[in-house]
Amino acid sequence: MTRLGVAVLTLVAACALLVATASTPAAADPPRPTNFRSQVLAMDPPAEGVTVQVEGGDAFLSLTVAPGHTATVPDYGDDGAPYLRFLADGTVQVNEASSAHAANASRYGSGSSTTSDEPRWTTVGHDGRHAWHDHRIHLMVPDHLAVTDARGRVDLGGDAGTWEVPIVVDGVPTVVRGELLLLPSPAPWPWWALVAVTAGGVLAWAVGLRRTVEPALSAASAAVALTATWISATEHAAAPMGAGASWAATALAGVAAAASVTVLGSRVAATRGALSADRVAAIGRTGVAAATACLAWWAVARRAVLDHAVVPSGLPTLDRATTSLALGLALAAAVVLVSRPAALVSRDAAPGR
Repeated sequence: MTRLGVAVLTLVAACALLVATASTPAAADPPRPTNFRSQVLAMDPPAEGVTVQVEGGDAFLSLTVAPGHTATVPDYGDDGAPYLRFLADGTVQVNEASSAHAANASRYGSGSSTTSDEPRWTTVGHDGRHAWHDHRIHLMVPDHLAVTDARGRVDLGGDAGTWEVPIVVDGVPTVVRGELLLLPSPAPWPWWALVAVTAGGVLAWAVGLRRTVEPALSAASAAVALTATWISATEHAAAPMGAGASWAATALAGVAAAASVTVLGSRVAATRGALSADRVAAIGRTGVAAATACLAWWAVARRAVLDHAVVPSGLPTLDRATTSLALGLALAAAVVLVSRPAALVSRDAAPGR
């Protein structure tokens, strides 16, 4: 195997290790595909200098406090103890002695801690913004137990089924009110049909091809992988700070793109006499195998986007289409690698032959 081939496989192995060993920080549980959307309806009474919104479908409540203003988010319960405080200079602090600190570490509140009357403040930001898993804005039981009205609003116990989160802005108490909606799941069959059409089309083309197939496979893989890299990077950027969003998906797609571009580059180098036919064939097979493995891994890990209404990237149609194309292309490429090895390694398949 060429040194370039070894480098490609090393990148794949490193990426696999990243996925296998990646762990999330203590206060982390990134947004995932869901059919729930929580949204802010009003603040009563209105307060200047603060912006409240929900991120990740129903995962995080995000509070932004403008410079010169202060805000406090009380702990769960009625004792008035503080959970978060936003200072006028933009400093954001969390009370590690509060019950909410441990409970909000994950989407379903699996954490536990010992609370105390004396706050233990830890600084978690300096830009006046913080997001947390507030369990009042989403459902804490399985989807099928959701009680909804005619328009899909989930009953969270407040007035007309709304949710409420109290905050104190510049010393004045106010209440943020919102609603949680259960959205209909999108039909997954068009996307699975796209998987089948893509795989079938690539295989039909490969069967009738009389020459090497890796250039065209690599060109298609490069286009899909570059789009996948952008989608994953967008998803990572959309996740709140400290949410535990991983770069693993972006790395997988990036390795697939790099492997595909390497194959195409070797073909260009061969036409200029810089690489031998044997080396081009080896690079082609290694690159196609690496791109196929990474694209398959990326797409399988993201298959939930096909049948959930809200996706973390915020690009539902493009996300689903790219996932389907990646699955179909990877499936077809895997079959080609197994059934047509000679076409990929034959010296006669190299440029100029």
